[in-house]
Amino acid sequence: MLDRWQKKEKPVFTGISRGMGGFGFGKAAAAATSSGIETIAGLNSSATWAVLPNEDHYTSSGIQGTYYNGARFKVSGSNGTVQFNNYEYPMYGKVDLRGGDVSKDVAFQLYGWGGNASQFATGTTEGNMFQMGVYWESSANTDNLTNSLEATSAISGGEAAYIVTDGYGAKTWGFYNGGANNNSQSQGTTNRESQSSVTWANSDQVTFVVYGNSALNSSKNNKIKVYLGETLLRTFTTTVTGGRPLFLYLGGGYPNGMASAWNDALPKFRTASFTGGTVDL
Repeated sequence: MLDRWQKKEKPVFTGISRGMGGFGFGKAAAAATSSGIETIAGLNSSATWAVLPNEDHYTSSGIQGTYYNGARFKVSGSNGTVQFNNYEYPMYGKVDLRGGDVSKDVAFQLYGWGGNASQFATGTTEGNMFQMGVYWESSANTDNLTNSLEATSAISGGEAAYIVTDGYGAKTWGFYNGGANNNSQSQGTTNRESQSSVTWANSDQVTFVVYGNSALNSSKNNKIKVYLGETLLRTFTTTVTGGRPLFLYLGGGYPNGMASAWNDALPKFRTASFTGGTVDL
């Protein structure tokens, strides 16, 4: 089973090293310099990455699988490609991204596209077609597995950090720290820390950086940041609860038919973990 989890992705970016350090398995990456990794480019080149492992539940709901819980999703291609087959479905990771070591720094990244990035949208400005982030319940979530996190109260406020957006182009992005219990195309207000107008262009990567409890700069201990390309979009107000495991989250929200955006763009995801005190973005 570990062989499937740790399979290397095919090269996409010139000069980026490939490996098996994500999802708590393999050796954590060492610091690139004595001052730590300070850019997303540095993160990309210094990390040993693990693509999300294949698992297919494209026609099933309420699944508790090997690597993920949720409904109507699949991870395929041995390169972390994720698709949802219709609207309002979640994909909750089940494996601790830090492998039980709460000192580790972690990255979770939309790193590339198998299709056309500009198609990763549905035409509205304030939407929730694309949901991505992390959560830290005491164990992997098994609640409300047939609707997205933004649509439910599956995870309490202060136990998650994720983005909600209609996707590529000029859109409104919502930044949440728990379920919003909002089953509609607009972005709910519950557990929403903020909203921002963001223009996603140039096929930029989306990267979550989560610090462990031994960050190089102690003021960053347990904090979560999200970047678009090299641009910091937000440092979340909520922080990871001490001692908790860390899991990934992806979701496909509204509208009905939004599966075509995922199918046309074919976003690809990966993770990496780092020895505590390595990352200093």
